[in-house]
Amino acid sequence: MSALDHFGLALALAALAGLSAYLTAFLLGIAMRLGWFGGVEFEYVGMESLAEPPILLGALVLFLVEFFVDKVPRLDSLWDLPHTLVRPLAGALFVLATLKLGTGGLAETGFVCMGAAVALLVHSTKAGLRLRINTTPEPFSNVGASALENVLVVAGFSLAVQSPSAVVWVIGGVLLLCVLHAPKLWRSNREILKRVWERLRRRQPVLEELEEIS
Repeated sequence: MSALDHFGLALALAALAGLSAYLTAFLLGIAMRLGWFGGVEFEYVGMESLAEPPILLGALVLFLVEFFVDKVPRLDSLWDLPHTLVRPLAGALFVLATLKLGTGGLAETGFVCMGAAVALLVHSTKAGLRLRINTTPEPFSNVGASALENVLVVAGFSLAVQSPSAVVWVIGGVLLLCVLHAPKLWRSNREILKRVWERLRRRQPVLEELEEIS
């Protein structure tokens, strides 16, 4: 794999981690185990352990939990809260594992920040859209959005494996759309966040507040 291939794969993994860190980790472990990357090794920070059966099983179990929780209105937004840390961390680790820098210093720090920032941007867009969806009275849009996210992770990973250099442009376009729509999405969700914060200050259930908004 060329340097551009490695970078494309790293960028794709970071972006996909922003949607589902567990599904991405599971797919990465399967790909490593089956040799889908043409002998490319992922040695940095012990990421080869993702191909081990116990780690694969753990990632699969966590994804299955997320699969069901993420399709429940309002509960999906609560699930997104702790994953504001989990997904960027996973994105940073995937970038380090893929690029196998191991050199330390400014360059490595920059790639770590890139992986975390890409995952955070995608996660923030996903969480913001899901928060808006939770204001609708019917539950089907949550199920559809969650299913679409799962499909996008699988499709994006497949593209990254088959053509890692081409995926750079695809992910770049997606990230550009996220950046362009971020201000509008923030403004539309600001009132919801204010009301949730007020409910938290009064120590009342957040789920109840989201139900009132919807």
